[in-house]
Amino acid sequence: MSRLRVLVTGATGLLGRSLMNHLLAVEGWTVMGIGFSRVPPDSTSLTKLDLTQFEEVENFINDWRPNVILHSAAERQPDKVDNEFDKSWFLNVSVTDNLCRCASGVNAYMFYMSTDYVFDGTSPPYAPSSTPNPINNYGKMKLAGEQALFKYPDLNGCILRVPVLYGSIESLEESSISTIATCILRGPFGTGPILHKSYRQSLLPAPSIQPLRVLLSNPATASLYPLPTSPTRQNVHPNPYTNDTSEKIVASAPSPTFPTGDSNS
Repeated sequence: MSRLRVLVTGATGLLGRSLMNHLLAVEGWTVMGIGFSRVPPDSTSLTKLDLTQFEEVENFINDWRPNVILHSAAERQPDKVDNEFDKSWFLNVSVTDNLCRCASGVNAYMFYMSTDYVFDGTSPPYAPSSTPNPINNYGKMKLAGEQALFKYPDLNGCILRVPVLYGSIESLEESSISTIATCILRGPFGTGPILHKSYRQSLLPAPSIQPLRVLLSNPATASLYPLPTSPTRQNVHPNPYTNDTSEKIVASAPSPTFPTGDSNS
């Protein structure tokens, strides 16, 4: 039996590192992570690749032939998203669209890491069938990224709307939870060390990859967000974008100019 080949984007970021740590421990899986600014030169499990260079990305995916792509690379910091809108849109939306196209071309299963920011927070708890209504630019971008998965009829995949991230951090700014500590350390009581050694430990245990194993073994039974593209699937959720609500939301965002950049993790 051939080994399952799993490709992780944003593999040097907070979520990507946790995914890599767990996936590399799974017997029988071949795992490769994509990063950019933080890839060690001697790494055997990470590849330095600029996701905004579409031709390079396509060549790599066609070469490596993954069975599964976990797309966790994104610009999520609200200030950067607002102040560098075009660059953030390119990374969060255009890059996602290109990865979906490439995944479809090699018949890879696409996991898209989205966010609960696609909702406005007024009517929780939310179900996969709930109508999105993002109220900030980051939520609008992630919603547009979700829509990219529906552009390619042959693409098989799933959308995971992840809430607040926490875990083992390299800097306090990596998580919205640990960011609070920077406000305290830089506050009126003195600056102090920005990254104390105690903060290098996980705030809480890292997430288990058991849900991913369940999805990979039988995506149709997952209570997540499978794409209704395969005729062999049963009990999948319908495409929520058959109405024009989310399209109007995304259309209300400023028009980007799609510059290239190197902000992917």
